[in-house]
Amino acid sequence: MPSVESQNLASGEMLMPLSMEKPMPPDYGPVTPVNGAIRHASISTWLTQHSFRIAQYKAGIVPVQYRRVACKKKGGIKFRVNGRRDLTVVLVWNVGGAGDVESVWVKGEKNVKLWRKMKRKLGQSWEIDGVVLAGESLSFRVQTSDGRTSTSMRVAPNNWRFGQTFQGTNFK
Repeated sequence: MPSVESQNLASGEMLMPLSMEKPMPPDYGPVTPVNGAIRHASISTWLTQHSFRIAQYKAGIVPVQYRRVACKKKGGIKFRVNGRRDLTVVLVWNVGGAGDVESVWVKGEKNVKLWRKMKRKLGQSWEIDGVVLAGESLSFRVQTSDGRTSTSMRVAPNNWRFGQTFQGTNFK
């Protein structure tokens, strides 16, 4: 005889693409009308009940089987450069391959000739402070969780301005 929970699941298999930026910490509390979410303790990702009809609300926490697949993106990795003279913040997105960025490096052509590792600020924003990159052609190197790197040489010309977006080489 099936359990009460299995009776509340939608019938048949469902294939649902899900893109994750940053897993959430585990929440072992009960699902309530206020949070209305389906959670898995070890993955700790929230899927809103209203977005996905995989179970009736009374089902509670629904086990989800998943597999990771490579990200296929159109175009190159995007770099939006923000900041001020001595602080550069770069938003990195449209990353193919494993998709989750572990490290970002930057270098110029005149004063900053060696690769400098950037610090993760928040999400996919990376920063480097105490280095003046203005007036330099910028190159970026991105490393994903599978250890692969993509290097985009001279994607920003030496006359770039804060707020501009540039496109580099993506993972195949």
